[in-house]
Amino acid sequence: MHFYDSCFQRDPQGFQALEICIAVGRFQCYQIIADFTGAAGSGGSFCFRKRTDDLSATNTMILCRSNPPLDSPDPAIRAAAIEGYRPWLEAMNILGGQCIRVDVRSPGNANKQKKYAIEGLQALCHVAHKEFDGLSIVVENHGNHSGNGKWVADVMKAVDLENCGTLPDFQNFQDYDPYLGVEEMMPWAKIVCAKSKDFDVDGNETNVDFRRMLKIVKDSGFRGYIGIEFEGHGMDLVVGINATKHLIQKVMAELG
Repeated sequence: MHFYDSCFQRDPQGFQALEICIAVGRFQCYQIIADFTGAAGSGGSFCFRKRTDDLSATNTMILCRSNPPLDSPDPAIRAAAIEGYRPWLEAMNILGGQCIRVDVRSPGNANKQKKYAIEGLQALCHVAHKEFDGLSIVVENHGNHSGNGKWVADVMKAVDLENCGTLPDFQNFQDYDPYLGVEEMMPWAKIVCAKSKDFDVDGNETNVDFRRMLKIVKDSGFRGYIGIEFEGHGMDLVVGINATKHLIQKVMAELG
C-alpha cells in the first residue's frame, strides 16, 4: 500500500491513513513517501515504527525524492545526493524495511546519463551495504531515461550489486512498451508497483492489461511484495485501492 501526497496534506504523520487502510482494506504491508517519517533523528521514524508495530503492520520501503540528483554529471553533486539519502537509510533501518527508492532520471545524453547513474548507484549501494545493514537501493521507471526498460536493465547489469534493484511500475513508461519494460526490469525487481488509474464495469484496469502484466511478474519467478498505487481521479482513494487489490487477487488466482 502506497501513501499519497494528498493523504500527507490531511494526515502529516500518516497514522490515520495507516489505520484506514488496515481497517478498510486489510493491508498489512506499506510503502511510505519520505515526507511521512520526517528525517531520522526527529522522532518521526520511531513514532511511525511504534504505530505500525502496534497495528502488526510491516514497513517495506521509503519512496525518496531525487534532489540533488544521484545521476548528476557533477561528482560533487552525486556525493551530496548520497549524503542526502543517509537520513532515509537510517529511517528505513528504524522502520524495519528492506529498501529505499531513488531516482536516476536526469535529462541529457542517454549514454552519458547511464554512466553517471551507474557511478551514483554503486557509491550509494556501497554506503547502504557497509553502514546500513545491507539495505537495498531500488530504481523505479520514473521519468526521462528511467522510463526506458532497456536503459534501466543496462544500468543494473553494470552496477552488478546484490543490494541494487528495480521497482517496475506498470504505468510509468514513456513512449515505451510497458510490458516489455516490466519484463526487462523484472530480473532485478525487489518490489513491484501495480499502478492503477481507472476501471471498467467488470473491474478491469482500463490503461494496462493486469493479466498480461502479472503473468510477466509471475513468470519471472518474483516472490516479493506487489505494491498498490492508485493514481486515479473521480474515484474514492480507498475504493480505487481496494479495486486494485481485488483485481490482483483475481488474476493471481487465475494464473495459479
